[in-house]
Amino acid sequence: MPIDNYPIIRPWLHFDVEGDLYFVEIIRRGKDFGETGERLIRDYHLHSLEQFDEFMPEIRELCDKYGARAYLRLNLRNTEDANIYAQIEMLRDQLTRNQTIRKMLRTGNFNTAIRDKFNKIRSATKVYGSVLGQYSAEPRETVKWVIDIDADKIAPGDPKFDTLEHIADTYAKFIEESCDPKGCVKEVCRIPSRTGLHLVTRSFNVKPFCEMFGKDRNGDSYIKTDGITNLYIADIK
Repeated sequence: MPIDNYPIIRPWLHFDVEGDLYFVEIIRRGKDFGETGERLIRDYHLHSLEQFDEFMPEIRELCDKYGARAYLRLNLRNTEDANIYAQIEMLRDQLTRNQTIRKMLRTGNFNTAIRDKFNKIRSATKVYGSVLGQYSAEPRETVKWVIDIDADKIAPGDPKFDTLEHIADTYAKFIEESCDPKGCVKEVCRIPSRTGLHLVTRSFNVKPFCEMFGKDRNGDSYIKTDGITNLYIADIK
């Protein structure tokens, strides 16, 4: 069965000022098919709940067709900010290109293949999509973080960790009681994934959480402050 989180996510979206949007990417993950890499099928810039409702059937259809996932960033983006960041990125690309070519010319380490590589400049569309994935315009008061809870964290016999829901309960209680600002509920919602769930929270002091529950195998926190989560996951046979 596909996983459709549209009913859970929709109530938490808000559009406060002109230019606010939510960023959705449909991605076909190679590892879902025993392959490497991933492929971007399409992205969406959703400027209203009406657009969100309008595009959901198409998002589901594309995910089902390609065996893909629709990822949504729960924190707002803004077109005005994105336009500025995109210009900065394009100027940075051009600066890096110029500096690299000058260095190669000075050292004599220059050939046609390298020249052609650095003559390729990212399109404005690709740059714009890149900055939408990086820069949030969400106010601090409503920012949303995601804690990824996978089935491999389940510890049978431990009532606090024997199910995904119990793990989420344990995390949410600890964050409320032990992470500044203490004493306030920080859980927003819970969003299912293929092998676990995403605990969505407000921001908090992450140090006590990481000291108590550790980090992943790469040494990174389980807390993803960009707020990316699963909007729709196709049923892969």
